[in-house]
Amino acid sequence: MAVQSTRPSGHVIGTRLENSFPQAVDAFLGVPYALPPLGERRFKSATKVPSSTEIIDASRYGPAAPGKALLPGDVTDTQRLPVAIYLHGGAFNRGAAAMHNSASMVAWSEASFIAVNFGYRVGALGFLPSSLSKKEDVLNLELRDQVFLFQ
Repeated sequence: MAVQSTRPSGHVIGTRLENSFPQAVDAFLGVPYALPPLGERRFKSATKVPSSTEIIDASRYGPAAPGKALLPGDVTDTQRLPVAIYLHGGAFNRGAAAMHNSASMVAWSEASFIAVNFGYRVGALGFLPSSLSKKEDVLNLELRDQVFLFQ
């Protein structure tokens, strides 16, 4: 079953997870929080997704870096919920948003909350130490991606 939400970056279509959970979870699994770090943006700080009326398919996770936004069901749009953000592990070299089953955590919780899993640059794409990176002020892109999501 499809679920929907409207964000400044576009109209988001997610999915409802019913699995073996005690309650359904509305899951938005591939919502971009920044433009993809491709081409000229590969070794630059994250860039905000511009406002749009486009439809975003968030029914599955987006691509993992080389090397989730989830909502419980039956929550009204006017409810303000706490947010738990999961930063995947991997010693700064590996890992992906899909590593953590946040839907299960949300579904089994006694109180409603929003769980966010997200991907970010890892390994050399996240930490490329060089004099050029320093000169361009793009050191520690992995940590900058994380800060960008929090903002």
